[in-house]
Amino acid sequence: MANLNPFTNLNATTSLAFVLRKTRWGCLFLLVTSATAFAQEKIKPVKSKSEPAITEKKVAVKNIVSTGCNYSKNQVDNTKGSVVKMMEREKFIAYTPDEMKEIFPDSDYITIEAYLNNFNNSIALLLKITIQTNSPQDTYGSIYKENKLLLKLTTGETITLLCGQSDAGNVDLTHIKTSYLTFFQLDDATMEKLKSAEVTMARLFWAKGYEDYKIINPDFFIRQITCVK
Repeated sequence: MANLNPFTNLNATTSLAFVLRKTRWGCLFLLVTSATAFAQEKIKPVKSKSEPAITEKKVAVKNIVSTGCNYSKNQVDNTKGSVVKMMEREKFIAYTPDEMKEIFPDSDYITIEAYLNNFNNSIALLLKITIQTNSPQDTYGSIYKENKLLLKLTTGETITLLCGQSDAGNVDLTHIKTSYLTFFQLDDATMEKLKSAEVTMARLFWAKGYEDYKIINPDFFIRQITCVK
């Protein structure tokens, strides 16, 4: 039987894995390991020995978003033909690997905030990714231009977006976190699909591998595309 999982057969280099070790002094250390990939440079997802099916589990929504258009900037000059529409940033993904929940019981290890921006009718998805560590390079590495972001729709279709900007991460030693900023351009055909169905899962490709994330607000694109068009 053919494998119907839309996220299978994706090329990358290595998978990500987390190992926690507790010393006799009671301190927890996070060790990073890398796994040898399958042939043809395929990588395995975190916490799995084989390509997993993407399951649809209901989770409580962590933030309430108004159904109206929440702009941070909305400027349209018909005489000059210029358009600048920028939506307010929303929490898009909140994720903590199971192996790290004891270390981060009350906060998320990875937070991804997102918004859409329309600059002269060129529309893009902008992401701010924050990881609670000052040394993510060994585990995740950078985000490179043309890295993939896969979005799974409730229809079963998978949308592929390409990163438009590389970022090695901005380290905040004081608050022990690292932030990444990047964007993904949206064409008209892609926006029509994203407006027609909710998005349930995302797979983001890093330099060291990829990771799957549950979407907090599945109607994110339906709402924001309507507002910025």
